[in-house]
Amino acid sequence: MKKLMFLFLLGVGAGFVLGSRAGRAPCEQLDAKIRRVAGRPDVRNAALQARAAAQQTAQQIVGKVSDSPSAVKGGSSTLIS
Repeated sequence: MKKLMFLFLLGVGAGFVLGSRAGRAPCEQLDAKIRRVAGRPDVRNAALQARAAAQQTAQQIVGKVSDSPSAVKGGSSTLIS
């Protein structure tokens, strides 16, 4: 649920910045709000947890790919006619 809320807010922020025709002030206000939110300890902790989970998943994928090179060997030649 938090992930969806974050993505929603990110989309709202991007739309606000891209769609704003009121000049630079709204962008600066949004930037200040983003910095305030990003500075909160709970947001930082969530970002660190997300980064750690992504790194762990990437390592697992690399491990699976490097453990089975025979599955990749010769695979591309069968796709080319």
